[in-house]
Amino acid sequence: MILSVLSALAEPTRLAAPQILHDGDKHCVCDLMRRLGVTQGRMSRHMRVLKQAGPLIDRRDAQ
Repeated sequence: MILSVLSALAEPTRLAAPQILHDGDKHCVCDLMRRLGVTQGRMSRHMRVLKQAGPLIDRRDAQ
């Protein structure tokens, strides 16, 4: 478990995302994309890795 979390956080964008999210507020992917300067596809891949490793959960809202 710890190895998978550390491995996930070894990538700079995946390390930066939890730093933005730690405030406890709700954040949309578009906010993360803008602040981290990544595309939607890349952000989705990063979020999937973080969710699979365990330090991140998501909530989907209908548009």
